[in-house]
Parts: sequence; C-alpha cells; structure tokens
Amino acid sequence: KDVRYCILSFARVPLVDPSAARHLKNMKEKAKLVGCKVICCRTNHAVFGALIAADVITDPDEDLIMYLRGLKWRTKSTRSSKNLEHKQVNLPSPRKFASPSPGPLIQAEPDAFAHETDALDYCDELLVKDFCYCGNWRYEMTDFQVAYRDACTEGIRIDEHAFEDMHNLRRGLMADLKSYCEILDGLTKWDKVADDSPKFGSSLCFIMRGSVSLVQFLAQADQQDMLLPQVRGFSFREGKRLRRRYPPGHVVGKVAFFLDQEDKHGCRKVLSRDLLPNLVVSSKFGATAEIWVLKRSVWDSGQFPAGLKAELTKMLC
Repeated sequence: KDVRYCILSFARVPLVDPSAARHLKNMKEKAKLVGCKVICCRTNHAVFGALIAADVITDPDEDLIMYLRGLKWRTKSTRSSKNLEHKQVNLPSPRKFASPSPGPLIQAEPDAFAHETDALDYCDELLVKDFCYCGNWRYEMTDFQVAYRDACTEGIRIDEHAFEDMHNLRRGLMADLKSYCEILDGLTKWDKVADDSPKFGSSLCFIMRGSVSLVQFLAQADQQDMLLPQVRGFSFREGKRLRRRYPPGHVVGKVAFFLDQEDKHGCRKVLSRDLLPNLVVSSKFGATAEIWVLKRSVWDSGQFPAGLKAELTKMLC
C-alpha cells in the first residue's frame, strides 16, 4: 500500500508478444486498484507498438515521442534548424501519436518515458508535491522553499534573496557577485553553456532560471553495433551520458573550478575537455535559462573581493 509508482525498463527487451502485453495490462490494472501507477521507459519501436496496442501505454511523454519520430536527444539549439534530423518514423496507433505536428504533446499524467532518469524525476516531482506542497503543508513552507517550488514548476526566475536563503548566505551577496559574473540570459534547451561564454574554462555557474544537465560525451555509448538485431534493445542519447540535472537555485562546476591548476612541483596541469562533463541547458524546468557565469580568471584576479571569495568558498566547500 506504500508503493506509489512502479517503473518498468525495457532497455534490453527487443520484442513483446501479445500474450506478454496482456499480462502487463492485467498487472497495470491490478496495481492501479491498490494505488500504484505503472510507468514504462526505454521502449523501442516494436515494444512501444505492442504496449500501445494492449493499452499498457496510453499517454507517452513528449521526449519519447520525439525519439520515436527520429529526433533523438541532442545538444544542438533549436535556433539552428540545419542541425535537426528530418527523419520521419511511422509510429503505431493511435493516430494522435503518429501525427508529425511540431507542437508539444500535453498530457496530465504520462505513463511512458524515454529514459529512467525522466521517469524518476516525474515520480519524485509528484511525491514532493503530495507530501510537501499540497494542502496545509504549503503554509508551513518558508518563502525560499515556495520560490524554489515555483521556479521548478512554472519556469520562472528564482529571486536573488531566495537564492541566498537557500544557501544560508547574507542578504545582498548575489547583488555584490553579479557585477563579477557574465550573465547568460535567454538560453534555450540543448544550448551548450560554453558556446555562449567565451573562454568558459573552469567556471562556476549559478542557475537562476531553468536547469542545466551535466553531460559526458562518449566515443561509444552502449556498443549497439556489436549486438545482433534480435537482441538489440532501446538505445537513447547515443554517444552521451547524462550525469546529473541541476534545477534552478543550484551551483554547477564546483569540482573543476576548485581543482588545483598546478601540482606540487609547480607544473601546470592540462585537462582534456573531452574527459570533463559538458554543461547543456536542459529541456526540463522551463523553456529558457538564465545562468550567471563566474570565471576562474576573475576569481584569481586581485579585483575580486577577498571577503566575497571567503563567503562563496564556505558555501561551496
């Protein structure tokens, strides 16, 4: 009775026959009777078609539909249309999923996602909403908790005072910091933060609106080409690995920022950017993002106040 959600991953499932699909449908209905919702993820085209036909999946998430249409997860801005793939994929019934309309699909309660990460984020959001922000619980929240919630759910900008309260900083610190940061506003999903900030290097990123994903590019994601067609499963974000997604109010890049630039012998360390995760604007938590970038060169300069440096170091370390 305490289980609210059950996530089924079909990552290595090449096919689902009608008999298995009926069993999944019966299991989903029985779970619903006890208050548990079954969510599917990482389905390939064949599995997706079988689950749709059996009514196991009725409201898939938009990202899954994009993947099945051939628009795989990418790190290119929608502002550059020449980078988009125009491959069309014929999706199974019902017709509303096969429509090539570019508009977003709006569903109240998705029951299928492209990846486990998206399914877990969705379940986490609903649990937090039910136990922290509904009914009388909301009146017990502090101002910065309510501001954080609104920034995550409505995509609005988090206030500087709320940011300071989240990290136990003094009032006015963000105003003092702003003049030393490069303000990146209006970033859209899949934009690389480093592409919009010259000499990005090792920088601290303060997320004021939207969210940022920590993505690592891989030479070979899951060796799909080495598998036979009959045992291939779902392959998503090929060549990329999602490390973490940071919502508004967080600071990204602490490890690389405070990494020693020189060893004990005074030799400068050279780090390959290919080995470090890349910061990419996420498609979650809003359509646009605002990020304050504090570069290491500014931090090391004599113009950066020592008091401000001490306060930020205490917060981050």
